[in-house]
Amino acid sequence: MKLNKITAAVLAGLMTASFAAPVMADTALTGADAIAKRQELMKLNGMTLRAAGSATGDEAVAAAQTFVDNFTMLETLWPEDSQGGESDALPAVWEDHDAFMMAMSNASAAAGTVLSAAQSGDMAAYGAALKGLGATCGGCHKTFKQP
Repeated sequence: MKLNKITAAVLAGLMTASFAAPVMADTALTGADAIAKRQELMKLNGMTLRAAGSATGDEAVAAAQTFVDNFTMLETLWPEDSQGGESDALPAVWEDHDAFMMAMSNASAAAGTVLSAAQSGDMAAYGAALKGLGATCGGCHKTFKQP
């Protein structure tokens, strides 16, 4: 199967992120470092989501695993001292932190659904799970991210 340049670049990023995620998960980031890391992971999620729709087989599993790894790490990247700064996060993240963490948990669950579907090889279920993940992300962004 031929990969286009965007898919190849995203897959290279996925591989890098999948090796770095376990190392980064053990390190508690604060302040500007937490902001930078969550922005990096959110951008990677966006690029991955755009490319994942055409992925199959191992590529689909790698994309899905990236979502799972990223959302696991993202749940830890919202410390109190990371409000403001160069961030698009709205104050609602900290004002209604329980609701925000529920949204992050929902995203993690949706990522797990994408991974299960990718691992099963059921591409119809995989496509539906990706749409569900995209809707979950969009809903969180509407409430907790500046436009």
